[in-house]
Amino acid sequence: MEPVVLLLASGPRTPEAATALSLAAALQETGHPVSLCLLQDATLLAVARSERPFLPASRVHVAADDLRLRGLTVEDVTPGVQVTDHGALVDLMTMDGTRTIGIL
Repeated sequence: MEPVVLLLASGPRTPEAATALSLAAALQETGHPVSLCLLQDATLLAVARSERPFLPASRVHVAADDLRLRGLTVEDVTPGVQVTDHGALVDLMTMDGTRTIGIL
């Protein structure tokens, strides 16, 4: 199965966040490797005290600049979430054989 990258920019309590997490679960159930990239207000999902848990098999990436702009640091992030720069996120999204889906 082809890998899928889901981009999410909406905050944790939005319908878009619920859709992204549901889609990630459905894709994983069908055998797709899923990476979840959190941008803008979606970075709040990566915070250890977030109300919405991640799927254990998901690879979760969060933009370091977006964390910083929200007054958060790497220490605030849930263990296992990869804090990275925008360049690395672009590389992930444009990797050969990867389908990228934006849920803003």
